[in-house]
Amino acid sequence: MATRKLGRLAADLLLALLNATLILAALCLWLLWGVLGTARDISADIEQTARLILPIRDEIQTLTAEIEAARSALADLQGGMRATAAADLAPVAAELEALRAEIAGLRADLAAFQQAEADQIEAALTAALDRALHLLLAALRRPPPPEPPDA
Repeated sequence: MATRKLGRLAADLLLALLNATLILAALCLWLLWGVLGTARDISADIEQTARLILPIRDEIQTLTAEIEAARSALADLQGGMRATAAADLAPVAAELEALRAEIAGLRADLAAFQQAEADQIEAALTAALDRALHLLLAALRRPPPPEPPDA
């Protein structure tokens, strides 16, 4: 009789171990599914931000080329027309300074976009990890299912 109870106890313990293992595996898969969904959302946000930044980068490159052309033209004017008054070169120098200011503004915008992107990524990852932790803690706090009565 004691052997029968011991065998029944061992079978119940083995069944409980198998049940707990399957529950943990299901919980891990569910959490992984949630984290992957959040990662997909983050990558979509990054893609959208990149689409906003790329035109700004192209515009900066265009303005840089314009500045180089203006510098070259200014150097040609200075070399060929030393006798020309400084007042004649003032509009070219003013245009050059305006282009420099515009590039500085665009670089500041680009830096702000990059910082905003990094902040979005950090916030999304933090939110995903917090949600996964809350879900895990909620799952662990649930009371165990009632044991079936012995027959």
